[in-house]
Amino acid sequence: MNKTNRIARIANVRLWIAACMTACVLVGVTPRAAAGGPPSGACCLPDGSCVIASSQNCAASGGVYQGDFTTCDQVFCPQPDGACCIVDGSCIVTFQQDCVAVGGTYQGDFTTCSQVNCPQPSGACCLPNGSCVNVTFRECEAIGGVYQGDTVTCSQANCPPPTGACCLPDGSCDITQAFECSAQSGIYQGDNVSCVQAECPSNACCLPDGNCILVLDSGDCTDQGGTFIAGTPCIQVDCPVENCPGIGDCFTANDTPGCNNEACCTLVCLVDSFCCSVEWDSTCANQAAELCEPPAEPCPWDCTPDNGDGTFGNGVVNIDDLLEVINSFGNPGGPCDSAPDNGDGTFG
Repeated sequence: MNKTNRIARIANVRLWIAACMTACVLVGVTPRAAAGGPPSGACCLPDGSCVIASSQNCAASGGVYQGDFTTCDQVFCPQPDGACCIVDGSCIVTFQQDCVAVGGTYQGDFTTCSQVNCPQPSGACCLPNGSCVNVTFRECEAIGGVYQGDTVTCSQANCPPPTGACCLPDGSCDITQAFECSAQSGIYQGDNVSCVQAECPSNACCLPDGNCILVLDSGDCTDQGGTFIAGTPCIQVDCPVENCPGIGDCFTANDTPGCNNEACCTLVCLVDSFCCSVEWDSTCANQAAELCEPPAEPCPWDCTPDNGDGTFGNGVVNIDDLLEVINSFGNPGGPCDSAPDNGDGTFG
């Protein structure tokens, strides 16, 4: 290389270094002022990065000049922060890496929480009618529900069925679920109905079939052909059954209502009111055979005392009956003529 070329090459390199001193850093070279130029140094830019620039160029880029002849290896440029949406719907301002570390979603450098709309978590919400919807906590509150927790599904939530006023047979009122009210023979007044709102009947009404219902007033009772008993619940009333006792045999069908055994008649008619209101048919007789004890066969040897109504005996065979048999010996046809058994229900 001749002397002229060498001088030209040195001049070109010096010009390149002088130009680079204001905008870049040379590896292994400490920035210093170029001949006739301003000094340079590390410049921290708003995005957290670092460049070598002059003080004037750093300021023009919105950076913070770190001093003449400083390098980027020597300084720590503050990193930008921004809004971070956390999984629970809240918002914090932090660095991107810290936001990611807590499972958040970084909204961008220099953003604030007032500028972003972090999505709110949702979960199961149990409504007053027992149903379930998946909404946010605030949405659940607004519709009168009970929030079951973030990310809880309706299949995981055990929403209780609705409750309401239950009018009980004794005239009182209780708040229960519909099936609980029915199990207590109550009358369910509807979901979310309070006992203050409910008008529970407290007056007994005895119906012709012997059943008792609660009514609000006498009109409700008389409309059904019943007997009104004011201020008394059914639980304290023993309603009589019409046509009990009747005139026919309980175990034999006949065309009259009721039968001659009051206890059996009442029992059958409470099951089937037709038997006491229309006639004692074969269905009634069959029910009597199932529900009632048939009358005991009369004991032929129970022949004393004379009851004065054409019947004899007191249901007990004792010494009195034996003495009467002895005294009646040889006197056929008397009440103590009990042998032989004629096979037709008669004796003697």
